[in-house]
Amino acid sequence: QQGPIALVMSLLTGIISKKYSPVTIINTCGIFLISLIIPIQYFIIIGSVQWVILSIFLLSVFTGISWGAINLLLYNSFPTKVRYTGVAFSD
Repeated sequence: QQGPIALVMSLLTGIISKKYSPVTIINTCGIFLISLIIPIQYFIIIGSVQWVILSIFLLSVFTGISWGAINLLLYNSFPTKVRYTGVAFSD
């Protein structure tokens, strides 16, 4: 299950964002994801349970970090009135 790991990492991104900007976090996360594409594909091709679990864990960590940073970036980009209008349309 990716959900709990991504949720925890998304919340930890809020703590990290006090020191670094969301754009820096997203760029760093993107660099790590791009650099891990080939090793993760190799782990999945091997087919061993431990490597597949490690691959899913790594993807979950970086997915959660990027979700948290994107949410924070969107929160800071729009004023309160626009954010509440978006919530009203989403219901």
